[in-house]
Amino acid sequence: MKLRASGNAWMAVAEKPRPHEDNTAPDRHLLVAPPGASAALEFTPPAGWALIDSVLHPSGELSVVLATARQLRLLRLGAQAQQIGNADFVDPLTATDPIFSEGGSSFVHDSSSQLPFATRDAVRIAAAGENLVMALRTGRHAVVAYGLRYAREQGDFTIGWRTLVEPGVAIDAEAYRGGSGTFDPFNGMENQFHVALDVDAAGQVAIGVALTRTELVYGHNRQFNANLPGTLLNGVLLTQLRADGLRLHTTVIDTAHFSELHGLRWIGAQIALVGRVRTRAESTGWDGFVGLVSQGRQTPDSYRLIDIDRSDLLLDVARLPDGRLLFAGSTGYTQNPSGRSVSEEAAPLLAVSAADGSGARRLALTAGARHNQAWTLAQWGGKWWVGGMEDGPGTHTDDADPSRLRSKGFVRALATID
Repeated sequence: MKLRASGNAWMAVAEKPRPHEDNTAPDRHLLVAPPGASAALEFTPPAGWALIDSVLHPSGELSVVLATARQLRLLRLGAQAQQIGNADFVDPLTATDPIFSEGGSSFVHDSSSQLPFATRDAVRIAAAGENLVMALRTGRHAVVAYGLRYAREQGDFTIGWRTLVEPGVAIDAEAYRGGSGTFDPFNGMENQFHVALDVDAAGQVAIGVALTRTELVYGHNRQFNANLPGTLLNGVLLTQLRADGLRLHTTVIDTAHFSELHGLRWIGAQIALVGRVRTRAESTGWDGFVGLVSQGRQTPDSYRLIDIDRSDLLLDVARLPDGRLLFAGSTGYTQNPSGRSVSEEAAPLLAVSAADGSGARRLALTAGARHNQAWTLAQWGGKWWVGGMEDGPGTHTDDADPSRLRSKGFVRALATID
């Protein structure tokens, strides 16, 4: 689900499918290949903890964020995947971050929790040199960003700055009910809690959150004395921070229809955001989307739909040396037009477009059995690489037979990109 490279080293975060349940811990592990390694090294989280995200630093060391249902822990790993530092992350200010919601604070399950009750998968980290930037959604549903300094001698992390990105608001949790539906192929049931994060080479921070209800706009306007349209319901709020954590501004990408944000990347002087949007109320009514925002701008440069085959989803994006965009995702699936059930059939999507996202066309990528997704893109060893899933389940694949809840992960080098 994530592939990154630095110098001659690379890392990958892999996830095994498991049934969708309230507050299920994702089953993830880390693969690391230091320079000269003949095989990847594996790191798995300790009992009771789930690995959520990992980053690779220029030194070849790695940082990892782990979570329980309400706690976070940061680890530092050496180039051989050995633990060289750790720190439990505690921010007492999360218990008092502002809440603006018509429902008051009645939706808060635990004000002191570093994570929302509905999911552990609500925190992301990004490397800022050998230090870290972390963005998360708290138990009060506020989105908070931190600049974290790594102290090598002590082997721990300290908070250098803290910035409130969005105040707490009520967010609805979703779950399959009635004994039907056991797997969430695109993590769409909890996408509204996720945060997306990236940091550029100069340390500038971009944070994206899905806009799924008007209360988010209400809370944003109240907290920041802003004037986002009160009727705005669907899209993405993209916030840019300076390297020292100073909040600059928030850009709205209005998708006009219900949408999910799945990927965010700095690509040169622009921020690219990708996901999917339900443009039509039919089984093939989902399109991928890409929004581009220049550093320092408060309005989007462009917003484009990517319609390849039946329903589409974009999970990652990168900029090619010639300026074109490279996309990874999934295509050729269908979804219940009035529900969340995704088909077992889906093909991996690899596509290129012009620099502004126009003229997207599909590239050849070998498909496996059943459900396929291309999740992540990385440049390493002079080539582009794509990682993802094949032979995965759809929403109802394992309803009667748990042994069918399986998948195969892959990483492939792309020979050429025409």
